[in-house]
Amino acid sequence: MTEETFEGDPSEIAGLGNLLDRIGVDTLASHRYLIDNAGLSENVVGQILQRLQPYLAGFQEMTRTRQVHLSANCGEMGAELNKAAWLYADQDQKNYELLNAHTSLPPLPGIDRGSSGHAAVGHVDEFDGAADYGRPHGIDYPAPNPVIDDIRDLLDEAASWLGEIDRTIFELSGWSPLNEATIPITGNWNEIRRVGQAYQIAGDAMEAACESFAAGVRRIDSHWNGAAAQAFTDYADRQLAAMRWEGPAGRTIAAICTAIAEQLRGAALAVVQKVVELLESEVAVDNARGALKVMLKKVPVVGTAWQAESIVEICWTAMDLTKDLIVKIEQVVDDFGGFLDALGDPEGQVGQKIDDTLRPLNDFLDYGKQAVEAGKSADIRPVLDTPDEDFSVGTGDEPWRDA
Repeated sequence: MTEETFEGDPSEIAGLGNLLDRIGVDTLASHRYLIDNAGLSENVVGQILQRLQPYLAGFQEMTRTRQVHLSANCGEMGAELNKAAWLYADQDQKNYELLNAHTSLPPLPGIDRGSSGHAAVGHVDEFDGAADYGRPHGIDYPAPNPVIDDIRDLLDEAASWLGEIDRTIFELSGWSPLNEATIPITGNWNEIRRVGQAYQIAGDAMEAACESFAAGVRRIDSHWNGAAAQAFTDYADRQLAAMRWEGPAGRTIAAICTAIAEQLRGAALAVVQKVVELLESEVAVDNARGALKVMLKKVPVVGTAWQAESIVEICWTAMDLTKDLIVKIEQVVDDFGGFLDALGDPEGQVGQKIDDTLRPLNDFLDYGKQAVEAGKSADIRPVLDTPDEDFSVGTGDEPWRDA
């Protein structure tokens, strides 16, 4: 650190304190937002969604805890800078008397009323004449896009005349090829998109808060020097890095969630199209008069019994394809879960472990911006360096010391 003679403009320091207090309040909205939007219900429908649910539940809680801690740090910094402004308002005295005069004591026995050498314990008045550091921008938590369950419309469109055939086969045999083949990939895939979008929104909001905070730090630099100022800069740098990290982390999770939803969509389409292809050899379609009519082909001698058996074979073929696709998607889900676990427990990760968990997912991230965002997410040093303690300008004569 460079040598600095103490000086501090109380108006500017109080102004930054007010900005930090607003950032703390605004970003605390992530607490309820993440609870409401960043997870899947324990009763979610669908084999893949059920597999993903516990991974997301763990990360949801870790993210909520992490972001609430960042919000609390901002609020505590704001309160401490407000105190510092009162300490620096009468720099000729360099004592705690003015601060204590503006501290309301709670009506409790044995409360510390303070002295000229140390601060009283109580509620500190807002500093008069604080500079205007503006309001934070971009801290917004809109609801994710509505979750529209379009799986049936999608499958009906892909199936073309399969729906009519499926009903005919079900009436004759009690077997629904379409239902049997697609059960493992049912569920509202858009739920995954919604969850990813929620993490992106929360991350973007914290990143936006970081930029407002960073602008305030740049401004205060020319108005505050000394040991306390340098301690604040060090604390702020670590806090800013942790807040900024939330942005790319949220966007990376959103990108992977979208990729998983697209895989489920593609798998469902592939299965339905395969069933259509296989059944084309077993049915006749007559829509000459504009009305779709499906008839089971009549096979001489063998007849419908043979055809029913053939249809069962078709179902098994389609189900085998479904199983193959599901195995691949489940591997992606497990890889994603490993990445979420690593991000959610950074202290348990060392060296290349985060990169190792991200590597299997690289194929699902666009080369370029998304890859850069993923790389920033994998660098968890800002999370590990997040301040755990409240910021303090010090005690005794420390707030006025040169550096």
